[in-house]
Amino acid sequence: MGLTSKYTTLDEIVERVQRDYGFEVNDMEAAEWTWDAITQIGVLEPFVEKIKEITISDYKGVLPVDLYQLKHVRDTDNFIELRRTLDGYFRSNNKWAVQENTVINTQDVDPLTDEPFYTIVSPATYPEYYTYKLQGNYIFIGYATGTLEMVYDAFPVDETTGLPLIPDDTKYIRAITTFIGAKEGFRMMLKDELSERKYDKIAQEASFALGAARSKGLIPDLHFMETIRNRWMSPHTHYEHFETGNVDAGYRDRYNNRYR
Repeated sequence: MGLTSKYTTLDEIVERVQRDYGFEVNDMEAAEWTWDAITQIGVLEPFVEKIKEITISDYKGVLPVDLYQLKHVRDTDNFIELRRTLDGYFRSNNKWAVQENTVINTQDVDPLTDEPFYTIVSPATYPEYYTYKLQGNYIFIGYATGTLEMVYDAFPVDETTGLPLIPDDTKYIRAITTFIGAKEGFRMMLKDELSERKYDKIAQEASFALGAARSKGLIPDLHFMETIRNRWMSPHTHYEHFETGNVDAGYRDRYNNRYR
């Protein structure tokens, strides 16, 4: 049924490692291995969604230090959503573009509803005007100056200690505990302090626990299932979903006063 939004601290994980395996692990090593475990599980549910304004100067802005994955980015002046560019010469072509205002095309008509829809059209001088590219610690865009609103996923961190937080879920706690145990067990095996047979047992348990945590994080709860069902039951994808940040992508379309 998915994960809750609650977290537990790294202290609980370190205590479990010591209790279950008898291994002594310091907080810094446990923190590094926790980051590794969460990214290996590969589910975005435990991450914290954040919003930050990015100031653009000379076509680029500094990315947040805690960025894990970018979700949305838009211009704060006109709320136009930026998409990732495919222009191979993006960082040189954008400097030749004439800085114009965007054009809103209202001439297109939805073939199913016969209603006009709006399409964001970049200036004719440079079609990649409202696009971006990530490189290093910067985001590069098609115009020289401005301000962006960025929505992104970040690692959950305890504001007091700066150490990672772990989803307060039995499968996740077990996955992080066994992963750290396997990491410490491997180091002990290399020092001939632990037999290969015992290490293999710990590593196998960690592998199963990571898979169980991933499955738990991927299973949607009842509320998200309703959003998925609405999306599947909609007769078509709206042209404006991306440009509006998917604000209305989760409700069911209604035509002729009937839901489909």
